[in-house]
Amino acid sequence: MTAERIKGNLEITCDGSRCTDFVTGRGSFAEVWNEAKSEGWTARSNSGIWFHYCASCSKPSTPNMPKITKGL
Repeated sequence: MTAERIKGNLEITCDGSRCTDFVTGRGSFAEVWNEAKSEGWTARSNSGIWFHYCASCSKPSTPNMPKITKGL
């Protein structure tokens, strides 16, 4: 997760693959993160390291249709 302050705003960047989405706001990390969660952002821990994902990257992936229909 990338979180940094830029001119007083806290910017949290999505850790999704090839994603450039971010959320920005003033206040503490908790305040900005609560706002991001209300917009659909999620967080997951892997070996004690937190990763943050925007609403688009938080959705379950679309199934691989050719793999599912193979042999029909």
